[in-house]
Amino acid sequence: MNTNMNVTIRRLTNTFILFFLILSGVAAYIQLDNHAFVNGPELAASQYDPRHCPPYDQPLRGTIYDRNGVKLAWSVPDPTAVCGYRRKYADPSLSPLLGYFSYHYGVAGIEATYNDILSGVGHGESVQDPVNKLLHKPRYGQDIYLTIDDKVQQKANGLYDTSAIYGGVCQPQGSSPPGSIIVEDPNSGEILAMVNRPFYDQNKIADADSLDTAVRANGERYWASINSDPGRPLLNHATQGLYAPGSTFKTATMLAALDSGQLALDTQFTKQLPADARAGLCLQRQRDLRAHRRYPRRRHVAELHS
Repeated sequence: MNTNMNVTIRRLTNTFILFFLILSGVAAYIQLDNHAFVNGPELAASQYDPRHCPPYDQPLRGTIYDRNGVKLAWSVPDPTAVCGYRRKYADPSLSPLLGYFSYHYGVAGIEATYNDILSGVGHGESVQDPVNKLLHKPRYGQDIYLTIDDKVQQKANGLYDTSAIYGGVCQPQGSSPPGSIIVEDPNSGEILAMVNRPFYDQNKIADADSLDTAVRANGERYWASINSDPGRPLLNHATQGLYAPGSTFKTATMLAALDSGQLALDTQFTKQLPADARAGLCLQRQRDLRAHRRYPRRRHVAELHS
């Protein structure tokens, strides 16, 4: 009798241990993967799961640095923002390149291209992240470094203001047409600066994530204004704009002239163009501008046109 009782107790104990291990495995799976077995992804993405805020339910978004370790975009605590954090941007002239991160409007630019790495999800999830998630420790996305040099960026941006913005025989004084400047390292091809005109202020877009009604309204008005701007500031004019080659083509024409033997390196030219040539040049640029507006997302390596 005692032997049978001991066997029964042992079997019952083993059964409870097995059920405990199964429940522990299910709990660990749900904790690490953030969704249940049945319809888990749908439930996790629904409005009934509010667990989307860093640093415990989601990793805190990583920082974007320039090549010298200067912060270009990072997250800061803000009790008036959604999830208690807002994105900060140091240099608005880089906005078409960096893009923006917003709970209200999504992501764009580099923020979108490297979203998994910055947000620490998908293929950007770190080895330590599952451990921190299981132990309810703060989680962090990964940082990225760009080839951009912010000092070169600011210098190029200043040169655009003082020189390039007033260049060209077809450009009225005081006007500010779309354009760009790209500075590359000739040895490696790395992009050191990418100036776009017009650009926008990502910090004002982040205002739309505020819990403060007045601040959020300002952010929404700013978003509406840049979307209706005919200069298309949300467009990266350096990579998606369509422009005439301008002075970058002078190297090719110079080589052709020297190769023909009709001109020499010391040949001088007058800077003044004939009126008919000037009118034809302006007409062609107007056609280029119309084409740019018609096909704004055609990929094209753009340089500042003279």
